[in-house]
Amino acid sequence: LTHFIISVQNYDHKADIYSIGIVLWEMWYGRDAADYIQQQLFGPLETAIKNGLRPSLKQNTKPPESWIEMIEMSWNYDPALRPVIDKHCQFFENYLNNEDEAAEDKPMINNLNSSQR
Repeated sequence: LTHFIISVQNYDHKADIYSIGIVLWEMWYGRDAADYIQQQLFGPLETAIKNGLRPSLKQNTKPPESWIEMIEMSWNYDPALRPVIDKHCQFFENYLNNEDEAAEDKPMINNLNSSQR
């Protein structure tokens, strides 16, 4: 996560929300976001992130729209537009309790549940 905290001049809880967006991406794709981003860099990481570079949400196992929305809100360039942590708690509560979501939309969660049996 420290790879994505570029400037400490205005570091507050909104930087943590950005990190949660990165963690959500990593949970879905099972990859390290920093390693993934490194493959796309053509200059300094700070410049790329300021210019909008984020890990892709359009890989083979695209997350459900609710995940995409939460991830994109969380890593919004403008910290004021990032959600509060309560939105993340509600997101996970809804996601885990929503029986309408297809089982294949929960790959990491299903794998965790089956390995704990």
